[in-house]
Amino acid sequence: MKACVATGEKRRVECKDIQTPTVEPGWLLLKTTYACICGSDLEYLDGSFDLISHGVSHAGDSPLSGIRPGSIPGHEFVAEVVEVGEGAKGWAVGDRAVPLGHPDPRGIGVPAPGYENYKCMAEYFLSTPFGLQKVPDHVADEEAVFVEPLCTGNGAVATAGVRPGQSVVVIGAGKIGLLAAMAAKVAGASPVISIDLVESRLDKAREVGVDAALNANVVDVITEVAKLTGEGPDAILICVRDGRVLNQAAEMANRGASIVLAGFVSPMEVNPMLWTVKRLKVIGILGGSMIDSMYMIAHKQIDPKPLISEVIPLDDCQRAIDSVYSGENIAVLLTA
Repeated sequence: MKACVATGEKRRVECKDIQTPTVEPGWLLLKTTYACICGSDLEYLDGSFDLISHGVSHAGDSPLSGIRPGSIPGHEFVAEVVEVGEGAKGWAVGDRAVPLGHPDPRGIGVPAPGYENYKCMAEYFLSTPFGLQKVPDHVADEEAVFVEPLCTGNGAVATAGVRPGQSVVVIGAGKIGLLAAMAAKVAGASPVISIDLVESRLDKAREVGVDAALNANVVDVITEVAKLTGEGPDAILICVRDGRVLNQAAEMANRGASIVLAGFVSPMEVNPMLWTVKRLKVIGILGGSMIDSMYMIAHKQIDPKPLISEVIPLDDCQRAIDSVYSGENIAVLLTA
């Protein structure tokens, strides 16, 4: 089978022909329909997780550190069950599946029993049933593949406790930022403001329904956000990796606001005194409910299809990875 395999060099992958995994009792064999490239896949492939290795375990001993040659990334997928192992109850050949729970970090590029379902940048992969949920018949593959990334965007909104009528700023108009903005609209937030440095991404934010889209290269976003929100936003969702925006978020925030880090933000210096004076809540998350994500997509509360910028075959996986690194593409679907 074909698979997108890390070479061990920074940001480098190759499409290789490897052995199709064998189904064992209690397991399912799935054929990937679409795999979507996640920001954490990029961080794994460029070695960014080394920055936090000593923060989660002893230096050099982190499951997140180091690019492992031969590893297969990927945890955002929609796939079809093609073989059911003995004892894997509740599933049949032909069922479509997406993730159910947020992946353990050890599942990123590391073989670990129970987490093989998060190595989906391959023609086939294995999963135990507990890691999957079924896709309703009326939900298209191009929608279902966003269940996993939507859980991060929706999880940020839920963690911030966004209520109808509250103002929300989303810093970053990439895939997660756009999904977060859409989830904020579903929660009843108003206004929802997107901030980015790339005008084409801001155009996409306008397309999916934000109330305002600000280019931080063009305007003073703190001043503009104040004009739009009065005393400042009630919630700020950080969906970029640049740690400098954390201070910017604290400056623009309303008293008592929530600042949610929707992913891995790079190390930087902060002024905690400002957090105290403004009584800010700064919270890091690693996702939310994928059941809620499926509900929102299945009930047409969110249409993620406009985020798809290109469908690329596994044979061209390096170009796919590069196009997301460069910002050329927002959401790339890999397919065999």
